Amino acid sequence: MPPKKKVKTSEPTPMASLDESMNAEWQDTIVSREGLGAWSYSKKKTLQQCPLKFFLSYILKWKVPRIVDGSLPVTDIGSALHLILEHVTVGKSITDSYKIAKRKHFDAVGEEFWEQYVVGNEYNIVAFRQRLDDFERRNPVKRYLCEIRMAVDKDWEPTDFFANNVFYRGVVDLLIQLENGDGLIIDHKSVLNSNGFLSVKNFKEQLEVYKPLIHHGLVKMRGAQSGIHFIADGEVKFDDYSTAEMIEGRLRHMVEYNVDSAIENVKELGYFKRKAGGHCRWCDYRQMCKDKENTEHPRFRQLEKDSAMVFIPALNV
Repeated sequence: MPPKKKVKTSEPTPMASLDESMNAEWQDTIVSREGLGAWSYSKKKTLQQCPLKFFLSYILKWKVPRIVDGSLPVTDIGSALHLILEHVTVGKSITDSYKIAKRKHFDAVGEEFWEQYVVGNEYNIVAFRQRLDDFERRNPVKRYLCEIRMAVDKDWEPTDFFANNVFYRGVVDLLIQLENGDGLIIDHKSVLNSNGFLSVKNFKEQLEVYKPLIHHGLVKMRGAQSGIHFIADGEVKFDDYSTAEMIEGRLRHMVEYNVDSAIENVKELGYFKRKAGGHCRWCDYRQMCKDKENTEHPRFRQLEKDSAMVFIPALNV
């Protein structure tokens, strides 16, 4: 990890400007599976990691401007690498793919980090494309689908990604459909895994969510296997193969159970509690969550208390 660049840190966003973007009807929110709107893996994970962040993002709907503090722009680097991989996968040259990504992401990443983390991964991206070619020579590939948006309703019927009846939705980096009906699902991760301590177990739930989402929201599969592509290490690690029966049974019910469990945990607490941890480093609200003395901002402590108001109607549900 390179040292942080010494640049001027942007001032925290005034609370008043955030209040202007606030959902005026937030107190009418019902804390339930349907009442909290469309779910995704990241939304459920946010509710588990930091309920207060969930409250700010998904209920108050505070819109936070980009934070520029000189730290590593992990999200922007990841977006650039994903875009390059998407174009390389469907047959564009590595040169053209980099040009497309540079036009869109160079300014956000910055020259130093672009050279180190985006250009620095060119060899690994070329190797991934070669690995796909090798795979295709051994297996009858029907098609490659990149950055696929899928959504299902409460009955697990496919629906529009932004429809009002969405229960669960997600975006899959790469689906390789085989002629025999199987699906190979790959999620690209820009996180470095040079020590080999990360495996599919670290992403097990995310990988398993994709299988029923694709099976019910896009195309029926004979079976599926999911894998993590660690871009910076040039390796792909896969989980176990799941049959269609497993996808329609255990994995589908797992998605529902995990959402309901996360909701029940916060309902038992009675408010959306702030939870500090390693995830705070990447949080959009990190500058506002702390005051100048590096303690919790008093407004955020009040927001925790105010969040209890949405649980009052839920008591009668």
